[in-house]
Amino acid sequence: MKKLMYLNRRQLIIIGMIAFAGCYLLMLLQHNLTNNPAPFDVGGMALVALSGALFITAAVFLRGYLLYRRQTQIFAQPGVPEFLEKYHFTTAKMGGNSLTMLAQEVWAGELNGFPIHLFSNPARPKHLVAFIGLEIPAEEKQKFARMLPLFEGSDVLIGPAGAFKTVQVSTEIEETLTLVIEVLKEQGYLPKKTTHEHHH
Repeated sequence: MKKLMYLNRRQLIIIGMIAFAGCYLLMLLQHNLTNNPAPFDVGGMALVALSGALFITAAVFLRGYLLYRRQTQIFAQPGVPEFLEKYHFTTAKMGGNSLTMLAQEVWAGELNGFPIHLFSNPARPKHLVAFIGLEIPAEEKQKFARMLPLFEGSDVLIGPAGAFKTVQVSTEIEETLTLVIEVLKEQGYLPKKTTHEHHH
């Protein structure tokens, strides 16, 4: 929990400030629209706005915490820690690009030269998802603006930045991803160049 708060400390403060200002302005607006003869109680309303802001911030954090806990459980499934260690995966920050979705700590590494991020699928929480970074040509990015299967009947989905594959059986993570990468190579896809890649 501390790690999640630290990862999102700035975002949580911003959410709290926006929620406070929003609650306060709504009450001020309502006071003026109803032509309330009583003077606007600045101190009292600030306390109410603060309570509202704390509630909203706590709700956003709880949502993020549930995803964080779920991911921790998924990464501890049989076969996953061994895979992460074997290929020297490291933790990376992912998400947090919308105010209500907190950034999460995920695993990032490489398999056969292809960059991979592993995380939990928010739609199917018990499954691990691998995102494989690909060099998608500019003319194809439009085609993959909405994610499409790699080929008809495939459960590998291609988006504008790469491929997504749900790993159904955690103990088969290495075999599953190796096979997916082979299929991607056969289809002519190249790995996305990472910033730490060595150029010969």
